[in-house]
Amino acid sequence: MILDGRDTGVSLTDFAQTLSRKNAEVPDIYFTLLEAADITLSLVLNKNAQEKGRGFISRPEKQKLQKLYSEGPAAYGSVKNLTKASKLPVSKVQCFLHSKSSYTRFNQATRKFPRMRAFARFKNKIWCKDLAFVDKLAKDNSGVNYLLVRQDMFDRTVDAN
Repeated sequence: MILDGRDTGVSLTDFAQTLSRKNAEVPDIYFTLLEAADITLSLVLNKNAQEKGRGFISRPEKQKLQKLYSEGPAAYGSVKNLTKASKLPVSKVQCFLHSKSSYTRFNQATRKFPRMRAFARFKNKIWCKDLAFVDKLAKDNSGVNYLLVRQDMFDRTVDAN
């Protein structure tokens, strides 16, 4: 399927088979794809998903979410804030938000993420090197545009040439 000019990598047959499986874990992007393709959810969803009401947003709920999402304290915020303001289930709020390009296009940057640990047993065993581009300082620095920065991982000393 192609959504917003991008290939989603999901074929319609795989999509329909995933949704029709009993007790299937269905990502919310599938509901966005269904909505974009104008496919009725009742034709595709299994009875368990229909009973849970997953992916079904009534017109008044959609209008309420749209109003809260565009103005007020929960405007253009997180799932948690919109869920709290609307008092609707998280699955319905997520389904609504995944249909909004402003929510899906701009994600908050991950500030803390796991980093690989580097452990050196001896000096000069492991070096981290990088090339720094310093063209704005070239006239003050004898025409040097690049600096090779290296760090010894054993004693954490830094050197720049």
